[in-house]
Amino acid sequence: HVEAIPDFGAPLIGCVPVEYEIALPGSGWVSGHKNIFGKFVQEESFFERDFCELTLTAEGPVIYSHANVEITGSRGDKLFVENHTWIYVTTGEISGYNEIRDGTGRFEGAYGHAEMLNATLDPETGIACWDEEDYLTLVIKE
Repeated sequence: HVEAIPDFGAPLIGCVPVEYEIALPGSGWVSGHKNIFGKFVQEESFFERDFCELTLTAEGPVIYSHANVEITGSRGDKLFVENHTWIYVTTGEISGYNEIRDGTGRFEGAYGHAEMLNATLDPETGIACWDEEDYLTLVIKE
């Protein structure tokens, strides 16, 4: 289970096209747990959004968001992740995936992919939460 907790005191990231005047919190914290990685240290796990885009569809507006994520586990190891999220504004549902790009400690050189499942966005708190189904490839060190 993973939660993305926005920092409403951080600068906003404006979505394109700019004429719709949509902006999302540019950063925040990540809370959660991965079986092989362990519990996330929330104060040291964060996301930084660098892009968002609004698309109007027949089902309503959809916002695509890209963020770089750094997750610190309870043992001090880190995972570096690229997050791709689609927010369906009308329903509050979310879909997306995470690409694990590297890590530190025993996760150095790790890579993988995680699908976001059962994802929702709480419109009152701005907190997104989801489960993940993923694979993680570790590099054996000599």
